[in-house]
Amino acid sequence: LFDYVFDKGIFRPEFINRFDAVVVFKPLTKENLLDISELMLKSLAKHLKEKGIDFVITASLKEKIVELSYSPTFGAREMKRVIQDKVENVLAEALLSGALKRGDSAEIDSQFRLIRRQ
Repeated sequence: LFDYVFDKGIFRPEFINRFDAVVVFKPLTKENLLDISELMLKSLAKHLKEKGIDFVITASLKEKIVELSYSPTFGAREMKRVIQDKVENVLAEALLSGALKRGDSAEIDSQFRLIRRQ
């Protein structure tokens, strides 16, 4: 890549010499995104566990999050917002209203509805 840019005269040599390396990024696959969603949801589950609530992570929830957040251009950046808007907000409302309490088990279905088990 350096040679191409240098040979074509796209940038001056002084500018090109400031770069140490070139990193080529490939678009994330669906499997990559499912893994990332699981990591993010496990982090949320850990925080809920500290409050005495078990959070069940389902494949359908992960798939729905990936479906809503997939962007070949931006990768997984949108995923954090989707999890906050669709999952964390539902759990926060349930905690604040008292619908979800210490000792409960919570699951969010693919329609982002809370399923609570005592």
